[in-house]
Amino acid sequence: MGPCWLVHSRSNSKLIERAGVFLSKWAQTSEVLLIASTRAAASELSVSTFPDGAQGIHAMTLIQLAANLAAQPMGRASLAPISRLGIEAIAARIVHVAHRAKKLHYFGPVAETPGFPRAVAHTITELRLQGIGAGDLAATGAPGADLALLMNLYLGELAQRSLADLPLLLKLAVEEASQNNHRLTGLPLVLLDPAIESQSHEKLLAALIQRSPAVLGAAITGDEQPLESLLSAVPESLDDKTPETTLDRVRYWLFSPQQPPAAAPDPHLIFSAPGENLECVEIARRIRVLAGQGVHFDRIAILLRNVEQYQPLVEEALRRAAIPAYFSRGVARPDPAGRALLALLACAGEGCSASRFAEYLSLGQVPPVDKNGAPVKQPLQWTPPADEILANFPTPPPGLDIEKPEAAEEPTLSVPMGWEQLLVDAAVIGGHDRWARRLRGLRREFQAQLRDLDKEDESNRPHIERRIEQLKRLEHFSLPLIDMLGALPRSANWSEWLDRLSELARMALRHPEFVLGVLSEF
Repeated sequence: MGPCWLVHSRSNSKLIERAGVFLSKWAQTSEVLLIASTRAAASELSVSTFPDGAQGIHAMTLIQLAANLAAQPMGRASLAPISRLGIEAIAARIVHVAHRAKKLHYFGPVAETPGFPRAVAHTITELRLQGIGAGDLAATGAPGADLALLMNLYLGELAQRSLADLPLLLKLAVEEASQNNHRLTGLPLVLLDPAIESQSHEKLLAALIQRSPAVLGAAITGDEQPLESLLSAVPESLDDKTPETTLDRVRYWLFSPQQPPAAAPDPHLIFSAPGENLECVEIARRIRVLAGQGVHFDRIAILLRNVEQYQPLVEEALRRAAIPAYFSRGVARPDPAGRALLALLACAGEGCSASRFAEYLSLGQVPPVDKNGAPVKQPLQWTPPADEILANFPTPPPGLDIEKPEAAEEPTLSVPMGWEQLLVDAAVIGGHDRWARRLRGLRREFQAQLRDLDKEDESNRPHIERRIEQLKRLEHFSLPLIDMLGALPRSANWSEWLDRLSELARMALRHPEFVLGVLSEF
């Protein structure tokens, strides 16, 4: 182990500045391994240090590094990585097996509740990350005995299916970093406030530090203790003077557990708050102040960057302040492609009902169509799952094209005008034959109306012809999808369902990437 330095500060900018100096020094003679809490933070430090670009800077999170280190050991052991979603699926399976066998005594009353499998998955993962085994749990009483049983079942499922979860991946990464000459070990190391969440994370960092020629650890003041014990270095504070302006005071004291000293407010700073909740409360208070000054509510807007995190808090703060508000997005915004696929599956489950098909059309996910209006299946391509571990194992199944396809030339129907009304007028009901018969019958009605038009009603001819054209396009588009929905099996193995659902997504969705990514994770 080479020399180690540990710096800490209440200002994130000072940490980045010092880490950038270390990075630029060692990057001149060697590759450098840069580990941060997020990939974006690591990339930001690399870009800010080398605006024109640089080679040999490996910027990643600790989990991404573990996936790189464990890739070869997993290959030798014929193991495949599993994501959090997969772990929750296995947890649901083992809970069902244990509850059906009446082996859960303490957790038996809650074993069938919806959130129990997910809680079991998180608990088992956290216990294994801390190095706690089933034998240790069994000696802690009734809850521990049930958890030990579930952990043994869980480990059996992993072994049977040759899967590696995060604790096993970190264990293999530690062994690889300690015993073998991996290309990412033995490099100068920059630790930019990494997330050290368990003993397994600590062991991996210790193995990397042991083989590194030089290490710089940078942490926010108050969070430097884990790095201090790992590096065995005297921490150096970068906070050399008392801040003068309010903005500097915010940067200095934001992450401090101590109470900052009182000072006069800076008129150039609007306001600050110690958390998202209180920040939203301050927003509501300032809206009330503006309203008291005569500013109308419709002249006040709130622009959010992290909508998913902030919008529920903003809604609650405005409700408590009795401020009427309009929100352009909901608290939880489902992916429209996923909602469209669920609507189609509900359509299939209800015998190809017209109401469910109309719900699918209303979501604006109509895919590209050919010149006749029939849906065009998206090219067969691999969409990797959005998972921190699985993203490091991007190899697709055999036969899939990972090259990005060229832009399609086919026209698209962003809003299929009049189709919902045509479905109502045709009174379509389940099944391909009934759909085809009702749509043909409605077309004959329109054609009969054209033949029976008087000279006085000629003004209606363009409207009826337009309805006929819309009906033809609806037939060409809907009937292939109805055929596909009607051909879905009532029950099948999951491997067959993955193929069927992937084909349906590529056939029925304009942007199927999110859905295909979730299916890839399964």
